[in-house]
Amino acid sequence: DLPISHKKQSLAEHFGDVLFQVKKSWGNQHPLYLDLSRYRPDIAIGRDTAVEWLFGRARQLGLLAVPVAGPEVVRGPGTAYLEAVARILRRDGRGVALRIYGPELRPVGQLIASLSQLLETLGVRPEATDLFLDL
Repeated sequence: DLPISHKKQSLAEHFGDVLFQVKKSWGNQHPLYLDLSRYRPDIAIGRDTAVEWLFGRARQLGLLAVPVAGPEVVRGPGTAYLEAVARILRRDGRGVALRIYGPELRPVGQLIASLSQLLETLGVRPEATDLFLDL
């Protein structure tokens, strides 16, 4: 389901408006993070996943967008969202940001295992990764 504020326009229109405003205010000289954690991971726009559609349009606007991903428990079920982010990573080569939520932070072994699994699924090196610990 879409958040209430998006019910009057399509998701494509909403994303297009947001990207236009981001370009207008942020420009395309600096990287920015785009996080779709408010949306179900299986949302599609046409034949594309929503995240791939969003990054395709960001690319067309010349934005230096970096995707934000998280563990399957948040971005799942399944790995479809993470696989879409991996395709974006291969195409854009800007790396990824990982957002890890409070429950994933304890115990430390669980955090390390979660991060290792994410990096493997995404096919990205740790040095190409920014980490957000969301408490």
